Amino acid sequence: MSERGWQIGLTALAFAILVLLPALIPSFYASLLGFTFTYVIAAVGVNLLTGYTGLVTVGHGGFFAIGAYTTALMAKHLGTSLLPGLLAGTLVAGVIGFALGIICLRLGGAFLAIATLGFALAVGAILNNWPIFEGREGIQLGKNALLGYLVKDVGFYYVSLGVMALVMLASWSIVRSAVGRAFIAIRDSERAAEAMGINLRLYKTVAFAISAAMTGAGGVLFAHHNRYVSTETFGDAWMSVDFLTAVVVGGQASLFGSALGGGFVVLVPYYLGELRDFAYILNGLALIGALVWAPDGVAGVLARGLRLVLGRRHAAVEPLKPLGVERESGWNR
Repeated sequence: MSERGWQIGLTALAFAILVLLPALIPSFYASLLGFTFTYVIAAVGVNLLTGYTGLVTVGHGGFFAIGAYTTALMAKHLGTSLLPGLLAGTLVAGVIGFALGIICLRLGGAFLAIATLGFALAVGAILNNWPIFEGREGIQLGKNALLGYLVKDVGFYYVSLGVMALVMLASWSIVRSAVGRAFIAIRDSERAAEAMGINLRLYKTVAFAISAAMTGAGGVLFAHHNRYVSTETFGDAWMSVDFLTAVVVGGQASLFGSALGGGFVVLVPYYLGELRDFAYILNGLALIGALVWAPDGVAGVLARGLRLVLGRRHAAVEPLKPLGVERESGWNR
């Protein structure tokens, strides 16, 4: 079987296991995994911007908060349920992402990272100081309902799994489209991309909008999972750092890496228990370690191992590819 065949087979197996898993584990752990999926969704959004387009962001916690507060305010003042909140939160985050993309068009590298960090801090300041958002007291959401049916722990697991699958499928499709090829060209060389006729302004802005919308969808599910939002969670930039850590440690330009990274930043603090404050130290060490020793992240290391195994198996019949033929890394090629 080819590498692509292995990737498709393992992906199908992973989702089949995730579909069957709630029948095999207590509902509490299903709820924990459903919560983890919200971070994976956000990591996929960040990866589209950072991993595929090459635009480093430390501000996507702001879009996560926008999605969460959009659905919370709608639930409080309009009595809406999960689905309208999901659609609205995704749309609002995407529109604001489009606007931020326009503002940050001329920035790159560290300057863009600082600008997006400023955006996240500005969102936190607004949430803390504008009365409508109720600051540290927060906003309570009612029981989760979808199409008239109450959604409890296992039900929310499947809702989160479904949204995660859709976001991953959307990202996979975009990367393989003309738009995705433009993103990758911009990441590899802006000058070369512009010489090829790619509209840098347009595609950078589109990348910001799509990435923000995906992250906003994760924020909506986060709010409905907790049934509560407050500035205790969204008042600083740590969530943005978590998302960037998830992408770098899991694997840039890799959907599988987004899943691994999202699981890492959620499950490690949980299992540390009373020592969870050390998770920040562990995240920092993991981030530095990935940048120095594994630039492609855990997914890249695993993918190279798979290629090594397949290469040994098929060395007699398959010629070696020249180095540098493909720029992407991870399991989603």
